[in-house]
Amino acid sequence: MDNSDSSKGLFGYISGTGTVKNVVLTDANFVGHQNIGGLVGYIDSNGSVTDCYLYHVRVEGNSNTSRSVVVGNQGGTATRTHYRDCCEYRLDGSSSKNIYRNSIFTLTPDANVVLPARTGWHTLDGRPLDGKPTARGLYIVNGKKVVVK
Repeated sequence: MDNSDSSKGLFGYISGTGTVKNVVLTDANFVGHQNIGGLVGYIDSNGSVTDCYLYHVRVEGNSNTSRSVVVGNQGGTATRTHYRDCCEYRLDGSSSKNIYRNSIFTLTPDANVVLPARTGWHTLDGRPLDGKPTARGLYIVNGKKVVVK
């Protein structure tokens, strides 16, 4: 994706009273200039995001104020939306980044949050692999660290 793009996410732009509901998003990467979000890039003031779960979502944008794991530029509401093992990066050469790991973050508290289990092989920074790696190193498989010799 071109870094000059705006309003990028699973849904780029939600207008009017549009609603994103009951979505589970895992292993996704969104890159752009501004209004970059995991679920929605830009949402109007009457739009909403509710009852959604994000796991291992990476958001990269040039603008410091309009990128977020859930909604890049939020005019509407986001409730009962949870995320874990996600990260936000700023691509303009600064070192600004936010990494959310090992804890469940929520926009509205909910004691019964269950996120999908992470299975398969992954690099240490969480990138999924097609299968067991052939190169030596430390990897994560089914949530546990494993050494490949």
